[in-house]
Amino acid sequence: MESHPTLDEMMYDNSDEWVTAWYQWALGPLSAVLLLIGLNGIFRFDQMIYMINFGKYKPVPDRLDDITAEWCEWALRQGKTIGADITVASVNIERFKDETTGKLDGGGLCGAMLVHIKLTYTGKTTGEEPSSMVAKLSCGGDNYFPMFIRFGKWLTSPGECEEVFFRQEVMFSRKVLPIIEGYHHPKIYYTGIVDGGDRGFISKVIFNSSPRVKGITLMEDMSAWRTQRVGRAASLDDAKLCLCNAAALHAAFWGDKGDDIRAIFRYPGKAEYTLRNAPHSKIIARHRRKLVFSTNALHQKSNNIIEQYADSNLATLSTDVQMPEWFTAAPLNNGRYPVLRDPKVLEMLAVFSERFPAYNTQVAEPFLKRPVQTLLHGDFHCGNHLYGRDENEGKIVAVDFQSPGFGMVASEFIYLFATSISAHQLDSYIELSSVYHETLVKHGVTNYSCSEFKTDVRITFIEYMLTSMRVFTKLSPEYFTKMILGMSKEKGGDILGIVESGFFSKSFLAVTSMYLEDKDGFLISK
Repeated sequence: MESHPTLDEMMYDNSDEWVTAWYQWALGPLSAVLLLIGLNGIFRFDQMIYMINFGKYKPVPDRLDDITAEWCEWALRQGKTIGADITVASVNIERFKDETTGKLDGGGLCGAMLVHIKLTYTGKTTGEEPSSMVAKLSCGGDNYFPMFIRFGKWLTSPGECEEVFFRQEVMFSRKVLPIIEGYHHPKIYYTGIVDGGDRGFISKVIFNSSPRVKGITLMEDMSAWRTQRVGRAASLDDAKLCLCNAAALHAAFWGDKGDDIRAIFRYPGKAEYTLRNAPHSKIIARHRRKLVFSTNALHQKSNNIIEQYADSNLATLSTDVQMPEWFTAAPLNNGRYPVLRDPKVLEMLAVFSERFPAYNTQVAEPFLKRPVQTLLHGDFHCGNHLYGRDENEGKIVAVDFQSPGFGMVASEFIYLFATSISAHQLDSYIELSSVYHETLVKHGVTNYSCSEFKTDVRITFIEYMLTSMRVFTKLSPEYFTKMILGMSKEKGGDILGIVESGFFSKSFLAVTSMYLEDKDGFLISK
């Protein structure tokens, strides 16, 4: 078989022919890539496939105008929601809007659209037909990610891309929700997907082409239920509802129960990848080792973080936030609490730097090597749940299934704290972990004790702080802010708001609370 010269061989070839060799080496694969991109753009193979398989109606509308009465009738029949003798007479379609800002609302960074649909029927109706429903149309939207973000995601987190999100939402609704008992979610009336395959590096990173995967979910209209804005502190009662509902999902796929769906959800859940990321990325694992390999390294990194971030909005909290009782740092002139200037936080960081290298070897690294436990929701925060009102008070449903994947349940637990628990309630993890674990046991998990879970929670809190430190040591506050705003034209400001509400700074408060619980035993392996 003919072999092409490597780049190194060509660069160090003393002959004058290396340039020609380079063209021969590169032009063949490049021409093939460009030809495939061009053919797919011209012929739209994905369009051809679904037109052949489904005839008149597309499983996923191309735009909102395609969600007609006829299409809804076809889709609801496909999902066995209505019978053949019932006709959808009319539909009224309206995009969801943020109640506070008036902006069009929908699918976060993936560009999905949330649509409210009102329906009327003729024929042999039974009264069971949905008079309204919600459509989540995932087709890429207008979000724009700069090339450095696209390259970074391709390099370190291949599961963080639109085609994976869109597939997983449909597969979760089809393969997971129907077989779980006790996991509360909106009724699913129909799911459709058009899968034209993954984009390659050139298509995704260089050309920023639209994803070749599109999906839609028609679900129960629960707009009368209460919502929770991501980044806002939730009540402990709401947090308990979220955790108890998640326990049903976790128990259903615990251990080898999840083997049948591992091939579908092959990437780690978002919570797992965000907080316990070292096992899933060699690049992140290398950065983590450089951060924690010695006491001197930790001291130096901690001092650098304090110097750069102590007064930054990215590591401070608004004075509207209720702080822990032990917190004594005075507010800055801009009205924000400087987490990294509090004496107790500084004391914790000094002790942490001294003790963590040994703790890392004895406890943290073995934890990171453990196999994942179960299927996670992934983007597990209180904003991805709806809460019952009036006669439904005390009930909850989970929504947004674009980021599921396997991981440790402690990752999901801490992700909820990072995104949804107020700073002054971070020490409530003991109470909430008991509530969660009790529900996990009720759903059949008997080989994981509450003490084991609480130990995993404490280790994951520390990994959460290490993630914050790793990010802060790599980026200046100014560049980090610019990067966040540049992540998305539509959502950059919202992401910055979540970070400034404490996503990173709360990690230092949480570990400080753990330190103050038992100073002598903090990071001491028993």
